[in-house]
Amino acid sequence: MEIPSAVIIGADRKILGFDAMMVPQPDTVTAALEGRITTTPPQRNMAEFRAFAESRKVLLAAQPRRMPRLDDHKPGFPPSYTLHVTPAGKEGESGNYSGPDYWSLNGFDLKKLVAEVYHLNPIRIHLPASLDRGTRYDFSLVLPEAESKQKMYERFRQGIQDYFHITATREEQLLDVYVVTALDRKPPAAKTRPEEVLGIVSNIDFEVFDDAGGADLFAEPKAAGIDGIRGIGMEGTTDDFCRALESMLDRPVVNETHLEGQFEFKVKASETKQNDFLERLREQLGLVVTAAQRNVEVLAFEPRN
Repeated sequence: MEIPSAVIIGADRKILGFDAMMVPQPDTVTAALEGRITTTPPQRNMAEFRAFAESRKVLLAAQPRRMPRLDDHKPGFPPSYTLHVTPAGKEGESGNYSGPDYWSLNGFDLKKLVAEVYHLNPIRIHLPASLDRGTRYDFSLVLPEAESKQKMYERFRQGIQDYFHITATREEQLLDVYVVTALDRKPPAAKTRPEEVLGIVSNIDFEVFDDAGGADLFAEPKAAGIDGIRGIGMEGTTDDFCRALESMLDRPVVNETHLEGQFEFKVKASETKQNDFLERLREQLGLVVTAAQRNVEVLAFEPRN
């Protein structure tokens, strides 16, 4: 054992499982006494999760935790400057692993990968229809020597274009967008903090998700319309605010507030069924969101001739 944890042992002196808590909760001890311990997690959908909850079973780990090693997820490819692209492994599994001389992104479709290595929202990425089908891949780069993260980004970008025989171009297109404007007043100024602890951390609340039995609880949320947002809590610039909204919405968000500085954006819809988030955003922060059309920059990929 490398990380402290509780070991739950049954009456037959066999290990039932490993608890992340050093001192197990009373419910865990009771479950062990009543034979309700399991090491098999429920399937990734609402129906299985409900059935698991109703069974009153307590989930423990089958193996003790261990300290992660730097090369735990390093692919076994010989070192080179070639981007390796292979069909995704086990269904539903994904990960983003890196070290000084490797970077591996597993279970990514092409648009998600492009968004990662170009630092863009997927709705600002246009792929050929033949490549925009959600097919998942494992992308791996194992280098002969350590390189900076920025250099790895560049190698990934070039490797994507070479492997899929496409060329990337930044261009402006007229698109449906959400435009954020400001009334006379400004949002509250953000509290001054030491520079080393500044960071953009946002929390966005949605309408209740569809809990159909087959829904994957851990799947990435689908892009929503602005009416699906019920609240936001963050600190940053108005550009940060617009990027946070855009990351969850079905179209780009354009900042036309002309406000400079750091602000506190904290708005939550009322508890009633009717979503009044936009009204409260206007009343409390003086920000207005409207649907419109604007020329926005996109990253467009075209097949090579």
